[in-house]
This record gives sequence, structure tokens and C-alpha cells, in this order.
Amino acid sequence: MSKVAKDELAKTYRRVFSSEDGKLVLADIMRAAGVYSVPPSNDPGVLAADRGRRELAMHIGMYLAYAPDKFVDDKKSTLEQLGYGDWVN
Repeated sequence: MSKVAKDELAKTYRRVFSSEDGKLVLADIMRAAGVYSVPPSNDPGVLAADRGRRELAMHIGMYLAYAPDKFVDDKKSTLEQLGYGDWVN
């Protein structure tokens, strides 16, 4: 993918996820991907699936130009502010 195409795609990601609805959806994606929790199993198959979900969430974060730690903290904070704190773990 060309640099111009990547820049345009990054702008699109930022536009989609910058609204209040987008922030909530992104926070839910992070929660569903297990970014806020410890993997529930040591089974290699389960760990591989968990890793795949996390990588997809972090792929979105990369296009939003967040540092991974800031990205996780921001999305966790968004969930908590919206009253979904019990979803975090």
C-alpha cells in the first residue's frame, strides 16, 4: 500500500472513531479483544485466538496513531466513563 493510501486510510480510521459513538465502539472492540484482561487459559489454541483478537484491536490503534499504552488507557477510561467499568475485566 502506498504512503498516500495509508495516510488516507489513517484519516478515515480517525474520522470513524473520533465521534462519541466511535469511541464507545472502539472501547468495546478493545474489551472484546481482551486487551484489558489476562488470557483465561494456557491452552495454545485459546492463546492463539486471543492473540489474533488483540492484534486486530492494536491494528486499529496503529491507524489512530496511538502509542499502545495510551491507546489501552484511553479506551479503558472511555468504557468506565460510560458506565461500562464492569466490562473491563
